[in-house]
Amino acid sequence: MKKKTLHIIGGGIAGAITALAWKRKFDNIYLYEKQSSLFQFASSRNAAILRSYESDVCISNIVKLSLLEFLKLQEKEKNIVSLCGLWLKPHEIDYYLQDFKFFLQKNDFSNDYNASFLELLHPQKENLSNIFSVAANDEEGVLIKGNGVISLDFFLLHIQSFIENLQQEQKLTIFYNSQVKEFVLDKENILFLGIEKNKKNSLNYEELNYDDVVVEATGSWAGSAVRYNIRKENSSDPEKEEGEIENWRPPITAYKRHLYNLELDYFSSIKNFPVIWDETKGFYLKQENYFETGVKKINFLATNCDEKATRSGDYEVNKNHQSLFEEQIKKQYSFLEKARVVESRACLRTFALDERPIIGFDPFLKNLFWVAGLGGKGMSMSLGLIKWMEKFTLKNIDDFPHNPFSCYRFI
Repeated sequence: MKKKTLHIIGGGIAGAITALAWKRKFDNIYLYEKQSSLFQFASSRNAAILRSYESDVCISNIVKLSLLEFLKLQEKEKNIVSLCGLWLKPHEIDYYLQDFKFFLQKNDFSNDYNASFLELLHPQKENLSNIFSVAANDEEGVLIKGNGVISLDFFLLHIQSFIENLQQEQKLTIFYNSQVKEFVLDKENILFLGIEKNKKNSLNYEELNYDDVVVEATGSWAGSAVRYNIRKENSSDPEKEEGEIENWRPPITAYKRHLYNLELDYFSSIKNFPVIWDETKGFYLKQENYFETGVKKINFLATNCDEKATRSGDYEVNKNHQSLFEEQIKKQYSFLEKARVVESRACLRTFALDERPIIGFDPFLKNLFWVAGLGGKGMSMSLGLIKWMEKFTLKNIDDFPHNPFSCYRFI
């Protein structure tokens, strides 16, 4: 009896989620990663917000589940998350805040912490200690205390340990420096994967069994890095093809965002600074030193939330953007007046037309599955998506309305 194999293209968060969620559904898992290690271009590495709120209720269900899983993990690991709070402006409704009262009671969020944060934002105001609790007025925004940030290093080590366990069980094989460049098809199935290894400009063909499944989990490259070729009729040779065809691709677009690492001398009132997400001013600000001790300098990840549609792989930083950004953010937040930009980079966040993830089988190829369009939320949704994907069988994962992320919503 031939073994059932899952072929995952892409070693980012989406690829890891799929491997862990479906480890019991397949005999073997093959993961193909273009780079020399996992997670190198995962956009979630840049933020990793732990949150219970999303304006889309379907995504909120996933992040709520993910937050609960992270908090369970925190009980064991102690260093995975920091519940520093998420400050949103304009005032938003947190649909699930009531569910986290138990966890909030176990964590110390003092009035001193809230007051010092407000004094930094509004140094001209006085008697602020009672303004921020769980929520504030529309002018101030809302502070959701049950949200925070994920320690990237510890979380990726945690995911890596699961991956290594699968490798030790000989369940998972990772092919680094390997890129799937071609699908050889009949009318409704992928028959062969054309794989380039170590950039040698030649393809090795991997034949698929009847029950095998191919997962496209390549982020901003999804659907653009693989060519589709029809196999010549009655031929068993994958290189004898009738020609390239245009097959269905999910309607996703990559958006570039500039990110800056700001550094300034440490001062005590900034400890455990909440994540700022201010859409009225267009700024995002996250402290980078939550999990460090003895810090002499403090660093912030900052962006003005620019979103520009671009091509896959476009990580080039616009230098003119940096000078304008520095001027704007220092004008907005006086406590950053002496901050220095010590690093600049760009990330790509991939969205579908309706800004929901795409998780489901291809509408036309029976053995192609898409995990795409996570929109930079891969890290915060990761544990929730694993639990969510585990509960489905391969036959019912596209059933409506249980899967609001199915590809069929675009057909």
